Amino acid sequence: MNAAKGKFLAIFKSPNKTEMKGDTDILEYYFDTVCDSTRSLMQSEKCTAKFYFKSDKLVQTDFICE
Repeated sequence: MNAAKGKFLAIFKSPNKTEMKGDTDILEYYFDTVCDSTRSLMQSEKCTAKFYFKSDKLVQTDFICE
């Protein structure tokens, strides 16, 4: 927590998806997911890790499998 976004990206590289909600920048990464390039394939289990940044600092994480 509180890691700078630049340092985070230096380790994790580019996310599969980004989203901006208000003042929060959300970086989403797929893991344990069958993908075709940057998209998950239909009917496969999808696992995501979401990292939430406010003011360039990591403030929250979510790990979801569906």
